[in-house]
This record gives sequence, structure tokens and C-alpha cells, in this order.
Amino acid sequence: MEFSSLVNTVDILLTSDSLAMHIGVACGKATVVLVGPTSPWELDVFGSGEILHSNIECLVCYLSKCDKVVTCMNTLSPEYVLSKVQLYLS
Repeated sequence: MEFSSLVNTVDILLTSDSLAMHIGVACGKATVVLVGPTSPWELDVFGSGEILHSNIECLVCYLSKCDKVVTCMNTLSPEYVLSKVQLYLS
């Protein structure tokens, strides 16, 4: 319950595919989700944010560790993520 209350105090939530994402969406918070090895097509923010993911070939591998040089997470540049977050800070 404490975590839900904390999430409810933010203006925007930047998170991964996690419990925080689901709580943020349930609280009606603008939620920007960074998706790595899980499927972005299995997630929904119901119009209150965006799901960010790469388009690399091995996306949706569900592996907890990656041995690739270019990974699904490092293709999401900080500048790109920040630009998406800023859309919801107005």
C-alpha cells in the first residue's frame, strides 16, 4: 500500500515493465515504460503514456542476461527517453 501511495504522488512515472507500471496506469498517471526483453505488445498504458521499445531482431527474447553487443535497452538513448517524458510534463 505504501508504494501505491508513493506512485500516486508523482506527475509522471518512468518505469520498466513492472508492478510500478501497472500501479501507475491504475492510478491514472502518465506512464512512460521502457521495455527490454519482454513483449511491448502485451502491455497497455490505456492512453496515459507510452511504451518505448527498440526494433532490434531479438526483441522479446525474455532473457534476463544478454550477450549481444547492441541490446534492446541500450538502443533507447537517454535523449529519446527524455523527449518522451517531456511530452507529459506540460
